[in-house]
Amino acid sequence: MVLSILITNSIGVKFYVIPMATSQSLFAEGSYIETELKMHLKKAIEIISIIIIPVIIVTFLFGKYILLAFGKEYSSEGVIFLQILAISGIFVSVNNLGNSIFFIKHRIKLIILVNLLGASIILSLSIALIHQNLLGVGIGWILGQGTISVIYLLFMKKFL
Repeated sequence: MVLSILITNSIGVKFYVIPMATSQSLFAEGSYIETELKMHLKKAIEIISIIIIPVIIVTFLFGKYILLAFGKEYSSEGVIFLQILAISGIFVSVNNLGNSIFFIKHRIKLIILVNLLGASIILSLSIALIHQNLLGVGIGWILGQGTISVIYLLFMKKFL
């Protein structure tokens, strides 16, 4: 199971490269001219949406075959986990954008608290649901990321 987590996770985290790069660009642009932050945020959301949505669709359609490259066992055990990682790309995108906005607004303590809460949820649920193998870890991951996203979205209205 541990090897399945590592293989599937190493594929799944590739989904998060574009949101991370886009949010870093948002941070740079938003820090330079903070009055244009909303405009830069809209552009970042467009870029991420154009890429993340097709990646999720491709993962749902062909994830099983992608994992077959590593063996039949990985494909059968890891496909649902890979799909959960793909869906959580939406939450990870929101979280990366939220981090950038909070950094621009100098809300570092809030970033730490929100991410600490999310990490606690991910770890607690993953441990509690480990009897469900990769599905349990995936549930912990997506619920933790989703919680962070909800908090960021609630606070973003206040900061923009």
